[in-house]
Amino acid sequence: MICTLLLSTSGLAALVPQRVVAYGAVAVLYAAAGTVFCNVSWRHWPARVFASANELAWFRRRLRWQAWIMLGLVSTAFVVALAASAGMVA
Repeated sequence: MICTLLLSTSGLAALVPQRVVAYGAVAVLYAAAGTVFCNVSWRHWPARVFASANELAWFRRRLRWQAWIMLGLVSTAFVVALAASAGMVA
């Protein structure tokens, strides 16, 4: 899904070159959210599986923190893309 979002953002930037900066910012935000997602998927969850009972609370807090970061990045990207599509941002 993240690759699809990045490809569609690149396509929009190619079709509307006046807003390439805004769509570039959207692509960076999606890439950052993808990086956090990869960290959660490939580092956090495997480490959590092998964590001791004492470490589980820390893993839960960290996962919640990373989920909020992903939500914020994707939400910001959506708002910027919407503003760029509506012509509100150059």
